[in-house]
Amino acid sequence: MFWCIRMFRIVCSWKYHVWSGRCGIDIRWLLLGVLTLRRGALRCCGFRASAAEQRKRQCWQSSSPVSTKCDTLRYPRLNCAIAHVACLLGARKAAEKALERAGNALATELTAQAEFDRLRRRELQREVASLKKAIKAAPFDLVAFFRRLLAAPSQRKGRNSASDAVAPFEALRRGFGLPQCFERGLCTEEDFQAQLARCLRGGRLRWNRLFGGAKRPTLLEVCSGTGDWVVAQAQADAGRANWVASELRYDRAWSIMTKAIFAGADNLAVIAGDAGTVLKEWVLPGSVAKVCVNFPEPPQTTRNANCDEAESELHLLTSDFFEDVHKALSDSGVLTIFSDNQEYMRSLARTLGLLRRGPGGRLFEASGDVDASHLEDAEEMCGLLICRGCPGEAEGHAAKVSSQFDRFFQHGQHTDRFYISVVKVQVTSQDDQQL
Repeated sequence: MFWCIRMFRIVCSWKYHVWSGRCGIDIRWLLLGVLTLRRGALRCCGFRASAAEQRKRQCWQSSSPVSTKCDTLRYPRLNCAIAHVACLLGARKAAEKALERAGNALATELTAQAEFDRLRRRELQREVASLKKAIKAAPFDLVAFFRRLLAAPSQRKGRNSASDAVAPFEALRRGFGLPQCFERGLCTEEDFQAQLARCLRGGRLRWNRLFGGAKRPTLLEVCSGTGDWVVAQAQADAGRANWVASELRYDRAWSIMTKAIFAGADNLAVIAGDAGTVLKEWVLPGSVAKVCVNFPEPPQTTRNANCDEAESELHLLTSDFFEDVHKALSDSGVLTIFSDNQEYMRSLARTLGLLRRGPGGRLFEASGDVDASHLEDAEEMCGLLICRGCPGEAEGHAAKVSSQFDRFFQHGQHTDRFYISVVKVQVTSQDDQQL
């Protein structure tokens, strides 16, 4: 009980949330596999993502009148974090006690709760339920999953500082609690570095080495969020394909990794950092079978402006990004974008449809594997189709599952869904010469 009280004081002193008058910035300190009881003391290590990486949906946060001081969900969140770490390290009793405290706190329904806090409460209840299942499956092979966790620079080149452009191994050491694996004798630092060097030979990812020699198609989700969707896809494609989750925020990347560990998804790798950097500098050309982007955040615009007049420098889905996707995709590789924002999808369809290599040479064309029932209400834009509905297995959506963001949008009455599915058009050598 002593170490639980001490943990509560530590996390509270770190100010788990920071509230700004203009926007909410979620500064999350993670408990990263470092729960170690020694002589009654608790050792912990945290990672704080930079404010630039904490781009939140302000529409939800601005509607919540609950301030940090009266955040009723802080206590169950803290205990869920403790349960995560304890479960990973095999401290079953500590995990069960933390989940019991979290469950008791969540069982008390408050009448004066903002809408966003009610949704967060439900997500925490889902997390408690999944952790209870994970406790029964412990222990876990942490080293095997750490070998499939990579950390890239958190910002694109041209805007990142020298401190952000750290080596992948150093990023894992500083941000994900890797030294604890060495201290516990789970593996040696030399062996881990050697394995990482083999996976990133020449600065380029070798998927078969990352997944232990398994030669399967590699599918990539960009901006994976908390990982509900990509973990479900990896489970559905077990033995058939390998999945890679790319997520900018390190705290969310850790969430994806822990969910993969608890689900036993050994065909899933996680890359923390900027997806633009990963695709441009790390991914070998022609090595990815499918790329999925789910519920991308539209760029910031001034009032009454459309998405084509975006002002945000952090907008990811640009022409340059789609050209990098084209290079990464294998022949006839598929790109699928899924969203509830029809206007934004029109903007992305225009961007994709106008991409050219040489005179008249398209980079992408509409996929021919789209569900026939979705073609009836499809909208044509620059030679591509914006379909109404949910993508299927041919588009990389093998498992029908909702993500955390999807559930938020559904609760907000954003029930219409749209998707664009395009296929890579092979660029000829003549097109390359004309560039």
